[in-house]
Amino acid sequence: MGHVDHGKTTILDYFRRSSIAKDEKGGITQRIGAFVVKPKSSERSITFLDTPGHAAFLKMRERGANMTDIVVLVVAAEDSVMPQTIEAIKHTKSAGVPMIVAINKCDKPDANPDKVVADLSRNGVDVEDYGGEVPVIRISAKTGMGMKDLEETIITVAELLELKAETQNIPVEGWILESQVKHGLGNCATFLLKKGILKKGMILVAGTTWCKVRVMKDENGKSATQAKPAFPVEISGWKDIPEAGDFAIQAKNEAFAKKVVANRERRKQQLMEADQVEDMNNKRLKQIQTKRVSYIIKADVSGSAEAVRQSIEGLGNDEVTAFVLYAEVGPPTESDIERAKSSGSTILVFNMKVARDIANSASSAGVKIQEFGVIYHLIESVVTTLTETLPVKFETKVVSKASIKKLFEISLKGKNSIVIAGSRVTDGILKKSLDVRIVRNGETIYNGKIKELKIEKDDVAQVKNGGDCGIALEGDPDLEVGDTIENLSKIPLKRHL
Repeated sequence: MGHVDHGKTTILDYFRRSSIAKDEKGGITQRIGAFVVKPKSSERSITFLDTPGHAAFLKMRERGANMTDIVVLVVAAEDSVMPQTIEAIKHTKSAGVPMIVAINKCDKPDANPDKVVADLSRNGVDVEDYGGEVPVIRISAKTGMGMKDLEETIITVAELLELKAETQNIPVEGWILESQVKHGLGNCATFLLKKGILKKGMILVAGTTWCKVRVMKDENGKSATQAKPAFPVEISGWKDIPEAGDFAIQAKNEAFAKKVVANRERRKQQLMEADQVEDMNNKRLKQIQTKRVSYIIKADVSGSAEAVRQSIEGLGNDEVTAFVLYAEVGPPTESDIERAKSSGSTILVFNMKVARDIANSASSAGVKIQEFGVIYHLIESVVTTLTETLPVKFETKVVSKASIKKLFEISLKGKNSIVIAGSRVTDGILKKSLDVRIVRNGETIYNGKIKELKIEKDDVAQVKNGGDCGIALEGDPDLEVGDTIENLSKIPLKRHL
């Protein structure tokens, strides 16, 4: 596990002496792969799960299962700890899985493995370098540096864990790693065994579907007659596609499998209905949680107090509303100030004067007192306050456009290559500081920011209408010639009740 493009697949590529990484789209793993490696230094086999993300891993953690025995946390020596690195650390700790750190790309000139170790320690990894228990191996999957040490460390940790799997006279258990529909095979799933020995004809239940194993293939696509724990196989025969991350168990026969699935589907429906009820309750709660602006009313006579109360209690909408804590006859007192302070209320005084000592006391306490002699002035003031309390909403306006004329891929020293969009501004002034979106065939395919804006080799803050420029976008989205880059400005809308 680790951050995108830190070399997870390249490490596996080295072990398998294959070209997995080169075949991956954009150099980034597109799906979960399970691969078996047989080290020369041991009789053991190592099954690697090469993960593009952590969805299946999270699902296992949520269900209280450990899909992996060991996590190899891959960190690039020149990038150090990145957001997905931190995410992987959290997932590993939550699942209670032992960790080995592989600091990759140590052959690069800007590699700084010592900084990586320090950053990992700061993020809660108990590294051996600082007296902890987590092994740290400095490697280069490209040159082979340290790869033997990594392999031996994995085997050593596995031996210390005394990993064993039950195989005899025990039902099959395991995890669904991925699933898809294949031409000629139908619904297929990659399955990793935890217990038992899987054979053709066996019945499996996973989630709300079941399978009679019809075809079984190993990681290389060759037909297999059986599979043992920790060995991944692709199996077909599923009635519906199981979900990645589902835990699968063997059923004694088809009738029992159908019964289990029916019970699970019924339970799923019950949970769905419960979620719908919860959603309705949340909506009601949201209505209850409408922001309230609280007032205390003090008036000369009871009729005035009641009139003011009735006039402002109906003001507001589903976002903000006026709330009257209480309405009383008589001038404001120290008690009113204390209650206003504790409740965050404003004191509205109608047809009376506020004593100077009370005004000073309110000011010291941070309590606002407003005096009115005309009721509609009072109402206007409350409406103004409610309006100012409304959440800010923005209107997105296109202020400039540029058309992509040509794409260039530039390699940066010590970093990944980036795509530069050679563009011409066709409307307005293109500004680097504003958000952008990419429009293709009338559809928005990207929202983000400009990372670099250049005229020839010079960095610029803006480009005028008709000007040519080079644009690099954050996240390096997939661009095409003819795409339109739109500069966006967010304009706050004037809100009214």
